[in-house]
Amino acid sequence: MTKSKKLRVGVVGVGHLGYHHARILSRFRSISFSGIFDVDSKRVNEVAKIFKIKAYDDLDLLIKDSDAISIVVPTVNHFEVAKKCLEKGKDVFIEKPITQTVKEANLLIKLAAKKNLIVQVGHIERFNPGMIELEKHITKPLFIESHRLAPFSPRIKDVGVVLDLMIHDIDIAFQLVKSPIATIDASGIPILTHHEDIANARVRFKSGCVANITVSRVSDKKMRKLRVFQEDTYFSLDYTIPELKIFQKKISKNKPKILFKNPKLKVEEPLKIELKSFLTSIQNRTKPKVTAEDGRDALEIAIKVTRIVGKYKIQN
Repeated sequence: MTKSKKLRVGVVGVGHLGYHHARILSRFRSISFSGIFDVDSKRVNEVAKIFKIKAYDDLDLLIKDSDAISIVVPTVNHFEVAKKCLEKGKDVFIEKPITQTVKEANLLIKLAAKKNLIVQVGHIERFNPGMIELEKHITKPLFIESHRLAPFSPRIKDVGVVLDLMIHDIDIAFQLVKSPIATIDASGIPILTHHEDIANARVRFKSGCVANITVSRVSDKKMRKLRVFQEDTYFSLDYTIPELKIFQKKISKNKPKILFKNPKLKVEEPLKIELKSFLTSIQNRTKPKVTAEDGRDALEIAIKVTRIVGKYKIQN
């Protein structure tokens, strides 16, 4: 790509989430949207018609016509598609989890480093306006509690709720605490699938912080909340609104009192912020906010939690 030409970006996979990648990227005037590819020819043509973009029936041709690719295919295909893109010298965005295995993630990391290419992983909560604001105030977390609950969706069949939902909160906890993990306790049960549909993990970090993470994909309503406690301050974040509440202890005239803050957030679609960040990293050749190493580390812990859950879960 020469400096005079716009960055060419394509999307591989236009299912539920890939549809939104195509929607957002096709509207960015700062890039040239190459087009989309999906193994479902009916679906790819439907989406192409909606957004008036080009539908490819050949993945290799889309890669050839692009400088960067957004990969939104089932997790089982992440490694294969990403490897092909990297081998052809293309920067990639990979939806979470980065790959099926840590070994696959490490191979992509090695290949990207060898070719000096950018890999960003789709941990979208890092780009939630509430999380962006929260990170400005975090010093040393002592306790983290998160609840991520959702109604059942039959489209998620290939992984359990830990790799589907909890991996978001594992990644967030890692970023806030910035400490190695000491111990993990976890439990979970299958309800409507053969994988765990409800799970809880209690992660103790070497810093002393404890993260209590609860997830469910068989709840009657959606909830995405995070609470963080540190010395003299309590944070409550609702990802869905989004809204951040800050309660801070202050000493006034030798008496403690609680000050309440409710920062005004710049509300923008997290996926749009995330994809903008990816494009900026490519254009400036800078480290992405969510690196392949971040994606691998979150995957590694999620797999450990899944194995603990599998060891103790009640079988249907």
